[in-house]
Amino acid sequence: MQLEQDFRSLIEEYDSIQVVNNYDSLLLQLDVEQQRVAQLLDELETVKATNAVKLREYRKELSTMRRVMKHYVYQIDSLNTVNQQLAEENKYVKEQYKEATQTVVQLEEEKEKLSKTIEIASQLELRNLEVSPQNMKGREMRKLSKTERFVVSFTLLKNITTETGNKMAYLRITSPQLEVLPSPDNGQFEYEDAMLEYSAKKPFVYEAEDLDMEMYYTVNQFLFAGEYQFDLFVDGDHIGHTTMVLK
Repeated sequence: MQLEQDFRSLIEEYDSIQVVNNYDSLLLQLDVEQQRVAQLLDELETVKATNAVKLREYRKELSTMRRVMKHYVYQIDSLNTVNQQLAEENKYVKEQYKEATQTVVQLEEEKEKLSKTIEIASQLELRNLEVSPQNMKGREMRKLSKTERFVVSFTLLKNITTETGNKMAYLRITSPQLEVLPSPDNGQFEYEDAMLEYSAKKPFVYEAEDLDMEMYYTVNQFLFAGEYQFDLFVDGDHIGHTTMVLK
């Protein structure tokens, strides 16, 4: 019977419908409609070909079921189109995000390089770093046994990129035994994430102009003959180094 064949074809059409992304509610509705078509087919198989009234009812039902299926197919096509658009938009957004992230990383790297460049450029520099071993009257001593203090003199150079204002200079004197000559207060200062002992410190005001300075260290311990190292630090930077051999 042709009507039975039409119902079987409709069931096959339902089987061929594919729904992307698992739309649960739509799948459930399709399943209900497919079960309804199968039920009508079962009923049709018990109806005699001569029962014209029943056959008209089934043909009418078949027509309705086809319209329902076309409606679902339209919905599915629309959803698939939306899904494809969303997938393309999602891909575009991911690409834009990736590009933006790369730009941010690049800008951060450039910012870090610029910061380091500025930091290096803003470091104070000095010239004419000299050390004079003296007695307390300011007379330069030739003998280690008569040295009562060290006078360290230098000139801080003009640097317009350096922050002006109150600053602190630290002098660190290291003996031939590689021991730091201690300050009266046994103080320390920060340098490269470490705390170092200093021998003397001196506050000063920097105004972005050449500045002549002197720092003093009074000797309160026995001095061994050999090479002494003198290091200067300002703003957490090591700005000067010299050595002197004392006999």
